[in-house]
Amino acid sequence: MATRRKSVFTSSAVLFQSLPQSLMALEQTTLEKILMEIPPYATILSKLQAQGLFVDKHPVDYTIQQFLEDYVNQSKSALQCSSFQLLIKPLPYDALVKKILVEDEGYPEEFSSYALFSRVDCYIDVLCDVLCNQLAQKPYEKLSDRENVTEQEHGLQAGKIAYLLGMSLDDILALLFHDIARPSVDDPKYADVHHATEGGIILSPLGLSIDYSSSHAFAKYILHTFSPSYRELISSTSLRTLTVQAKDWSAQLDALNRLDGKKLAVATFKIALMRAIDDQSKGPTLELTKRLEGNKPDYFSDELIHAMLHKQMAKHLTQLIKTSVNRDETITLFEAKLDTAISLLLRAKEYSLHPDMYDSYQQVIDPLMGKPAVV
Repeated sequence: MATRRKSVFTSSAVLFQSLPQSLMALEQTTLEKILMEIPPYATILSKLQAQGLFVDKHPVDYTIQQFLEDYVNQSKSALQCSSFQLLIKPLPYDALVKKILVEDEGYPEEFSSYALFSRVDCYIDVLCDVLCNQLAQKPYEKLSDRENVTEQEHGLQAGKIAYLLGMSLDDILALLFHDIARPSVDDPKYADVHHATEGGIILSPLGLSIDYSSSHAFAKYILHTFSPSYRELISSTSLRTLTVQAKDWSAQLDALNRLDGKKLAVATFKIALMRAIDDQSKGPTLELTKRLEGNKPDYFSDELIHAMLHKQMAKHLTQLIKTSVNRDETITLFEAKLDTAISLLLRAKEYSLHPDMYDSYQQVIDPLMGKPAVV
């Protein structure tokens, strides 16, 4: 793998001297502007089928307007804001904590054994560690694009916008961690090709309602095809990676191909919305700080992200047990997902800002170190 170790320790203040070419688009483009250019689902499906995709699916009468009415009806004003307007907003922490932590279900008894619970804790701690490790402090795109956010800031901005739109906990987490495979490996070229698929695998133990990580490159293709405003927003690196990713959509379309009718239409519009948020989540930190008169933007704290992950995990495991036919088999399959996800995250262990944390999970980590993740 090609290394980028030298650039890991480069000061972000040095890297981020010039504003990105897309700054004007970020200031002027709203989520509503991007999304309202998307045609009805039947038109999208027809275009995709002409490209050999979803050939056995049937169109339904559904539009992006109907989707937004159903999904973000209470947050329409946020759709009309630019990314800068959203990112400088304060997070209402009292309401946020109440929303995240109220009615915490707790973990079901079947998952309460020390060994399994320790693995869950390890997974969540390592997941959070990779989000803020040395690799995550690098610019999101290659230096020539000057996207002016780090990998970590990009995820935090996406999660914040999702919250301000009133999205569900699992969708907020899907956006917050959608690029988590990038800082898990010290090889940008490898990450460009594989981060979508590997990100879906890393997040699979959370049981998210939509696998945005796996499908976010395909979502870029949808927006690039149907939204002129979106095409003005994305960087040259993003366009280049789209060309690479479009050579084979099979892995990205696996989950979507299992849907049909209205469910597929909803999922198509949902990943389009999430992709629009994704590309709006690149507000230059220096510019945001300037607009906040020297203060830093509000993002989710580390403690709150941990609480969000634990709540989502408890919710998912409770649902797994409720719907399970064979609980022992269900637990075994879940453990396998955990091991694979942790193995992928451990590739970045040497770039941790908190290496002592790994020592507390030796019993979980040692058997996984040096073993290739079964992807």
